[in-house]
Amino acid sequence: MNPLDELNDLTEKMLATDANVQALEARLEEAKGRQKMLQEELLPDAMRTMGQDLLKLPNGKYLELVDLNTARIPKAGKEAAYAYLESVGEGGMIKRQVVCGFRKDQEEEANEALGALHEAGFSHAYADRTHAWNTFQKWVDEQFEAGKRLPKDVLGIYTRTVARIKK
Repeated sequence: MNPLDELNDLTEKMLATDANVQALEARLEEAKGRQKMLQEELLPDAMRTMGQDLLKLPNGKYLELVDLNTARIPKAGKEAAYAYLESVGEGGMIKRQVVCGFRKDQEEEANEALGALHEAGFSHAYADRTHAWNTFQKWVDEQFEAGKRLPKDVLGIYTRTVARIKK
């Protein structure tokens, strides 16, 4: 086989592989959708109808309903969420940034650097605050485990009930 024919053959194999990957990804998305519907809608609804949140099945496994919290501070309400966190003594998880990153405990230094940048003519410099999503999620989970109430709308907390199978 000459090099051009070999390249053509390899190209056809690559195109076939690309099509196979796309088909598998589409099937995976469909399967994830069915899984979510079973886990978050059909099974919880059936268990609620029976008045159960934990049930031993004939096969020896347990089916239980579990509340899961997803916490993502909404961009539009970020300042209100940060104000809340600071008001309950949790402002330490908020990081301060001035173009380059500053540690979360360096707000004063960040403001000084921003002022120095403005004085030096860098009027486009800005200060921003951010947080590590995983630290925030862990804190939310800990608060709920401790029985504390949080302003879900302000903090972007969404609770969903899912069915889980325990062996």
